[in-house]
Amino acid sequence: MFSNRKLFAYVVFGLLLYILWPILVPVLMGGIFAILFYPWQRKLRSWKVSSALSAALLSFGITVVILVPLGLLVALTARFGLQQVMALKDSPASLDGNLVETILTYPAVSSVVMTLQSF
Repeated sequence: MFSNRKLFAYVVFGLLLYILWPILVPVLMGGIFAILFYPWQRKLRSWKVSSALSAALLSFGITVVILVPLGLLVALTARFGLQQVMALKDSPASLDGNLVETILTYPAVSSVVMTLQSF
Protein backbone atom coordinates (compact mmCIF):
# COMPACT_ATOMS: atom_id res chain seq x y z
CA MET A 1 0.00 0.00 0.00
CA PHE A 2 1.02 3.62 -0.31
CA SER A 3 2.96 5.23 2.44
CA ASN A 4 1.90 8.68 3.54
CA ARG A 5 4.86 10.30 1.77
CA LYS A 6 4.10 8.62 -1.55
CA LEU A 7 0.44 9.54 -1.31
CA PHE A 8 1.36 13.13 -0.49
CA ALA A 9 3.80 13.25 -3.44
CA TYR A 10 1.14 11.93 -5.84
CA VAL A 11 -1.43 14.42 -4.57
CA VAL A 12 1.02 17.32 -4.90
CA PHE A 13 2.03 16.18 -8.39
CA GLY A 14 -1.61 15.85 -9.42
CA LEU A 15 -2.45 19.32 -8.11
CA LEU A 16 0.61 20.79 -9.82
CA LEU A 17 -0.41 19.17 -13.10
CA TYR A 18 -3.97 20.45 -12.63
CA ILE A 19 -2.70 24.00 -12.09
CA LEU A 20 -0.17 23.93 -14.94
CA TRP A 21 -2.42 22.22 -17.51
CA PRO A 22 -3.69 25.43 -19.19
CA ILE A 23 -0.16 26.70 -19.84
CA LEU A 24 1.53 23.35 -20.48
CA VAL A 25 1.06 23.38 -24.28
CA PRO A 26 2.43 26.92 -24.80
CA VAL A 27 5.42 26.16 -22.58
CA LEU A 28 6.13 22.93 -24.48
CA MET A 29 5.79 24.73 -27.82
CA GLY A 30 8.19 27.40 -26.61
CA GLY A 31 10.66 24.70 -25.61
CA ILE A 32 10.39 23.04 -29.00
CA PHE A 33 10.92 26.37 -30.77
CA ALA A 34 13.91 27.10 -28.55
CA ILE A 35 15.48 23.74 -29.40
CA LEU A 36 14.76 24.11 -33.11
CA PHE A 37 16.12 27.63 -33.51
CA TYR A 38 19.03 27.55 -31.06
CA PRO A 39 21.52 26.68 -33.85
CA TRP A 40 20.48 29.83 -35.72
CA GLN A 41 20.97 31.89 -32.57
CA ARG A 42 24.47 30.40 -32.17
CA LYS A 43 25.22 31.25 -35.81
CA LEU A 44 24.15 34.86 -35.25
CA ARG A 45 26.28 34.99 -32.11
CA SER A 46 29.29 33.75 -34.10
CA TRP A 47 28.80 36.74 -36.43
CA LYS A 48 29.25 39.00 -33.38
CA VAL A 49 25.56 39.93 -33.15
CA SER A 50 24.55 40.68 -29.58
CA SER A 51 22.43 38.14 -27.73
CA ALA A 52 19.47 40.49 -27.39
CA LEU A 53 19.55 41.48 -31.05
CA SER A 54 19.84 37.88 -32.25
CA ALA A 55 16.89 36.87 -30.05
CA ALA A 56 14.85 39.80 -31.39
CA LEU A 57 15.74 38.96 -35.00
CA LEU A 58 14.82 35.31 -34.54
CA SER A 59 11.56 36.17 -32.79
CA PHE A 60 10.58 38.59 -35.53
CA GLY A 61 11.61 36.16 -38.26
CA ILE A 62 9.74 33.21 -36.75
CA THR A 63 6.65 35.37 -36.30
CA VAL A 64 6.69 36.69 -39.85
CA VAL A 65 7.74 33.49 -41.62
CA ILE A 66 5.92 30.81 -39.58
CA LEU A 67 3.28 32.10 -37.19
CA VAL A 68 1.54 34.73 -39.34
CA PRO A 69 1.08 32.44 -42.38
CA LEU A 70 -0.04 29.62 -40.10
CA GLY A 71 -2.60 31.91 -38.44
CA LEU A 72 -3.87 33.04 -41.83
CA LEU A 73 -4.15 29.44 -42.96
CA VAL A 74 -6.19 28.55 -39.88
CA ALA A 75 -8.47 31.58 -40.36
CA LEU A 76 -9.03 30.82 -44.04
CA THR A 77 -9.72 27.16 -43.25
CA ALA A 78 -12.26 28.15 -40.62
CA ARG A 79 -13.91 30.54 -43.05
CA PHE A 80 -14.07 27.86 -45.74
CA GLY A 81 -15.55 25.44 -43.23
CA LEU A 82 -18.17 28.01 -42.30
CA GLN A 83 -19.05 28.49 -45.96
CA GLN A 84 -19.42 24.74 -46.33
CA VAL A 85 -21.72 24.56 -43.30
CA MET A 86 -23.84 27.38 -44.72
CA ALA A 87 -24.00 25.63 -48.10
CA LEU A 88 -25.01 22.41 -46.35
CA LYS A 89 -27.70 24.32 -44.49
CA ASP A 90 -29.13 25.68 -47.74
CA SER A 91 -28.94 22.31 -49.45
CA PRO A 92 -32.22 20.43 -49.91
CA ALA A 93 -30.42 17.20 -48.98
CA SER A 94 -29.77 18.43 -45.44
CA LEU A 95 -33.10 17.21 -44.06
CA ASP A 96 -34.67 20.66 -44.26
CA GLY A 97 -31.67 22.19 -42.51
CA ASN A 98 -32.76 20.95 -39.09
CA LEU A 99 -29.43 19.36 -38.20
CA VAL A 100 -27.34 22.36 -39.22
CA GLU A 101 -29.75 24.85 -37.65
CA THR A 102 -29.65 22.86 -34.45
CA ILE A 103 -25.87 22.96 -34.43
CA LEU A 104 -25.83 26.67 -35.24
CA THR A 105 -28.15 27.46 -32.32
CA TYR A 106 -25.57 26.37 -29.75
CA PRO A 107 -24.16 29.51 -28.08
CA ALA A 108 -20.51 28.55 -28.63
CA VAL A 109 -21.06 27.77 -32.30
CA SER A 110 -23.17 30.86 -32.96
CA SER A 111 -20.58 33.16 -31.37
CA VAL A 112 -17.85 31.64 -33.55
CA VAL A 113 -20.07 32.01 -36.62
CA MET A 114 -20.75 35.68 -35.84
CA THR A 115 -17.05 36.34 -35.29
CA LEU A 116 -16.08 34.67 -38.56
CA GLN A 117 -18.81 36.43 -40.50
CA SER A 118 -17.49 39.80 -39.32
CA PHE A 119 -14.31 39.23 -41.36
